[in-house]
Amino acid sequence: MKKAVQLLIAILIVQGAGIIGSFAIFSAIPTWYAGLVKPAFAPPNWIFGPVWVILYTLIGIAAFLAWRNGWERKEVKVALGVFGLQLVLNAVWPIIFFGLHSLSWAFVNIIALWLVIVWTIVLFYKISKPAACLLLLYILWISFAGYLNYSILVLNQEKSVVCTMDAKLCPDGSYVARIPPKCDFAACQETRAVNLYYYNSKLDKDESGNIACSRDGLAPVERKIPITKTPIQDTIKLLLLGELTDEEQVQGIGTEYHLEGFSLKGASLQDGVLTLEFNDSKNRTVGGACRVGILWFQIEATAKQFPEVQEVRFLPEEIFQP
Repeated sequence: MKKAVQLLIAILIVQGAGIIGSFAIFSAIPTWYAGLVKPAFAPPNWIFGPVWVILYTLIGIAAFLAWRNGWERKEVKVALGVFGLQLVLNAVWPIIFFGLHSLSWAFVNIIALWLVIVWTIVLFYKISKPAACLLLLYILWISFAGYLNYSILVLNQEKSVVCTMDAKLCPDGSYVARIPPKCDFAACQETRAVNLYYYNSKLDKDESGNIACSRDGLAPVERKIPITKTPIQDTIKLLLLGELTDEEQVQGIGTEYHLEGFSLKGASLQDGVLTLEFNDSKNRTVGGACRVGILWFQIEATAKQFPEVQEVRFLPEEIFQP
């Protein structure tokens, strides 16, 4: 049991270092990094995540194998101390490269990282040969990453410019910045048009002029959303924000959304039945039959614009009850 806990701790510490470094990556990939000139052998962006998850797991196991030889032994303490140093250098590299946009200092960092990894392998070999072997894939990948860093540095030396800090508004409401080498705006993310169905009481009157509380009052407003693998969920989440333009409100379109404490937790689609699971921590979906019906209709109509959705079910079942 103790060894299992040690193994888990070792892996979590290493994965944690990877998470720290990753914060600098996500925003830079589609903007700054996309504008760099890269060598032909540069791998696609998607491959880095899976590779590092595997490597960090192997690195954590290697640390565990060294650790279990006895923390009280001087050689184990020294080996793990050097291991910790390379872990710090590992976490700092993406911050320098992607966060600070410093290709040269990132290259200096990765050379230091390579040397400390070699030092770690030598020390690990003296106390646990399997631990040392588990770091071989790591040193190979760092060697490749170092060469890639150097190649990008060389290819972009003459194109190192500082762009102005202005931004462009994209159709989906997001912003993109200018990127080198020509300081053009980065490409906006591809979008698609969807309808959000809100409510217009002017369209929902019975013969006596009273509000009928029916689907006749639903009024679509067009929005743009990024093209992702979850368009239905993205559209429902956008609907729940309840954001309407002044012009739409003048037309009589309104909604009670956004409801505080009410959010979409998950969605699943099977055989044409869309099941939406919500969180309603403040019970904002209960009330009179007219009110909850209109709230229900807005989500249902928005979901059913997608041809693959034939029926909509809500969880938990007690929400939207009069």
